[in-house]
Amino acid sequence: MQMAATMMGRCLEYNVLVEGESGKRFPNGSWNGLLGLLYKNEFDMTLPMQLSEERMESFEVSKYLFIEQHSAGYSRPAVTSDIAGFIKPFTPWVMTGLWLLLSLILATVYRGNLKAMLILPSVSLPFNTLEELASSGLPVWVPLNSMLHLAAYHAEANSSLGRFNRSIYNADQPNNITSGIIDYFGGKHVMAAPRSAMLQVTHAYYSKSGICTNFIMKETFLSPNIGVFFFAKGSPIKAKLDFILQGLREFGILDYLYTKALSNATECLKPIKVKSGRALDVGDFYGVFSIYAGGVLVAGVSFVLEMVVFKPPLSSSPSP
Repeated sequence: MQMAATMMGRCLEYNVLVEGESGKRFPNGSWNGLLGLLYKNEFDMTLPMQLSEERMESFEVSKYLFIEQHSAGYSRPAVTSDIAGFIKPFTPWVMTGLWLLLSLILATVYRGNLKAMLILPSVSLPFNTLEELASSGLPVWVPLNSMLHLAAYHAEANSSLGRFNRSIYNADQPNNITSGIIDYFGGKHVMAAPRSAMLQVTHAYYSKSGICTNFIMKETFLSPNIGVFFFAKGSPIKAKLDFILQGLREFGILDYLYTKALSNATECLKPIKVKSGRALDVGDFYGVFSIYAGGVLVAGVSFVLEMVVFKPPLSSSPSP
């Protein structure tokens, strides 16, 4: 924006509405929120927002900046014990060895592999698709009257988006974006928003803290979404800015600036790393304990059956 303002010879001033919303249109044609201020000519333009049919009817729009999708994020899962680790040593080669090796060699191989496999932890993501998110039962926070909120509200009840709408818990609460982001990083709810917005808050958090506490699911939904600037009808800025944006986009400068501005967010998109040399805990041995317990149970049941059902008759000695 500063680059475009300099090329147009204009001063740039930002007005931030911390507790505001993008806005929705009322039956009389008026708007509330940020677009309501633009509708009243209190602003010259907005920052990039998503394009919709009713927004096009009420405002001028710039050349598009990008096309994106929606996504969702939540607290990164903690490293936990893998209960199924005790069966991982049984690879096809080991299974072949069961028929070829003696019991002593098999026990030695299994003991060595068991120690290695128990050290490997298990990381399970609570969801990675919209279907999984809708079925997870986790509370979801979305910006009110956003494109995602309205699409979910009007979706069919039995669709994935309709079931996702039932997980949105802040529909009847004030649209406090700051609190929504803080609670998202605090692990109190899932945040669903355009993917660019998810990356922006992730970039900002990682830049300050240096750690990744949340993850963003890989699958996107509700696409494509076109990001544009909005202007009041008849705005003289639109034509000048459109010419600048088209040049920046065609020369790849917009993509470069976008990637550079979100460079730290890519650290939190990488697969969750597991530190080597993790100390074992009790949960790592549940699988092994279950085998031992199962063996003791089978042996106990066999012994009881042998003594009760198949009890041999007592031999009687001949009387003198």
